[in-house]
Amino acid sequence: MKISEREIEILNFISDNSDNKELSQRKISNSLGLSLGLVNMFLKKLVNKGLLKIKKTGNAQSIHYILTPKGFNERLHYNLYYLKKNIHYYSGAKQALLQKLEELSAKKINDVFIFGTDDWSEIIYLALQNFEFNIRGFIDDTGISLKFNKRVYTINELSDFDVSHSVILVNIEKKDELLKKLNGKLIKISVEYF
Repeated sequence: MKISEREIEILNFISDNSDNKELSQRKISNSLGLSLGLVNMFLKKLVNKGLLKIKKTGNAQSIHYILTPKGFNERLHYNLYYLKKNIHYYSGAKQALLQKLEELSAKKINDVFIFGTDDWSEIIYLALQNFEFNIRGFIDDTGISLKFNKRVYTINELSDFDVSHSVILVNIEKKDELLKKLNGKLIKISVEYF
């Protein structure tokens, strides 16, 4: 049986909100950013595939959605597949990051900034703990002031530093965002990505 990512999203949402006896299609629609018509279509597909049961409650306009054992298993298998896929992806990225850090260490780079305050920035920060780099801080424009007890700077604040022997570490997925923010700024700093 083929099941789409959207169908899994709906199954996950229903499962996560199983205590809510008054879960409506509108609530699913608003929470997942799908049109009401799409939610209705997906729910019908899930019922036809035997993954979901719809039960009327005491209120004539209220419906209760219940995952069937088959729906629960399909959700579990899909989520496990997705988890394994992500672990493989992060494992490869970790290897690329460690290799990049070894290269920078061999070049005697001491000071590093980490671009972003997201999950990737945390991975970079944790990988840096295996080396002798001086982590100067994070760079982000989100208004966060501290991350891991390190200062979070804006791009504009970098001009206050001597950054000639520093690098900014960034995940390749965010490289273009960083370069766009650095464009036109009078900041001469090396950017390294993995």
